[in-house]
Amino acid sequence: DHIYDLLVPSKGTAEASVKPAELRVMEDAAGSVCVPGLTTKRVTSAQHAMQHQIRGSSMRTKAGTKLNAQSSRSHAVFTIMLCQQLQQENLPAVDYNR
Repeated sequence: DHIYDLLVPSKGTAEASVKPAELRVMEDAAGSVCVPGLTTKRVTSAQHAMQHQIRGSSMRTKAGTKLNAQSSRSHAVFTIMLCQQLQQENLPAVDYNR
């Protein structure tokens, strides 16, 4: 199996810079499964998150089969990590869009 970061443009696309490196699944010191080197994106809305999901999905490997000419020969994992930040009195809200 091969693991690639689908948010890094691959060779042959209009956005391509370099061929994405193949990544490895590893276990961290706490025993959690992780893939070092994956792209992370800060988003502020569900629409913004979906834009990244759609972009990543469009980068998936596709190859036809006898039964389905557009069969996806890959699997994708889209992880969302939610963080809550409480606003303190007299401090401005954090704007992550800058």
